[in-house]
Amino acid sequence: MRFEKTILMGLLLCGLTLAMSAEAGPGASSGLELADLDRGANACVDFYHFADGGWLAKNPIPPAYPSWGTFNELQNRNQENLRKILESATRPGPMGASAHAPGGSEEQKIGDFYVSCMDESQVEAEGARPLEPEFKRIEAVHDIPSLEDEVARLHTQGVNALFRFHSIQDKKNSTQVIGGATQAGLGMPDRDYYTKTDEKSKTLREK
Repeated sequence: MRFEKTILMGLLLCGLTLAMSAEAGPGASSGLELADLDRGANACVDFYHFADGGWLAKNPIPPAYPSWGTFNELQNRNQENLRKILESATRPGPMGASAHAPGGSEEQKIGDFYVSCMDESQVEAEGARPLEPEFKRIEAVHDIPSLEDEVARLHTQGVNALFRFHSIQDKKNSTQVIGGATQAGLGMPDRDYYTKTDEKSKTLREK
């Protein structure tokens, strides 16, 4: 009796599924994009390429990237939009200034800054010379108070020295965003790069 009830329930479910499919009509599409399949691949041997081979063929990884995806496309598109904004603020005058923007305006400042950054010959000629005052200030650090002063100054310049502040979602209340502080990157992979005394480590630190 139990077996017959199970069979009856299965038939009712199948009938309901067929009825819903019929109501959906010919315009309904599958949840799978069949064009993304690679039917030339043996699903029992290489299911990955069977399931994604078609998509991979249509979306090759650009040579300049180790991986590629939607977020890469969004980032590139955003970078391109930013470049257009910067170039729109750039109308080089006699001294490289944005001649069309009012003097002292944000547009004029952005345009001038972009022009100075894109002057590669001048950048190469200057080398690291413009950074020498910063290096000297850092080299002058000799105790905890002077370290505190320098870290505070670097933070005012947008440099996340030792730590950084940022906005994060509150783990105790997902409806709000709160301030957070985390350790900033050291610049090299881990502590050993700064403490090892072998020649390779010394060379890396000097660079």
